[in-house]
Amino acid sequence: MRRDEEGGKEKREGTRWREKRWLLVLSCFWLKGGLEEIEKEEEEEEEEEEERERGGRRRMKEKPAETVEAFQAA
Repeated sequence: MRRDEEGGKEKREGTRWREKRWLLVLSCFWLKGGLEEIEKEEEEEEEEEEERERGGRRRMKEKPAETVEAFQAA
């Protein structure tokens, strides 16, 4: 009987270990998914900043032309 009880106890501990292992695996996948989302957001922000910089350069190029035209008209 003791052996059966000990065997049963070992089985329960093994089951607990499997449950903990699955929780660990699932949490790793969850974290990985979260990291991927963060990386995507960072890439999008970088692209937006690059577009703003490009737009800012275009505006700077356009403004001097407008001021020259306004100066010549005056």
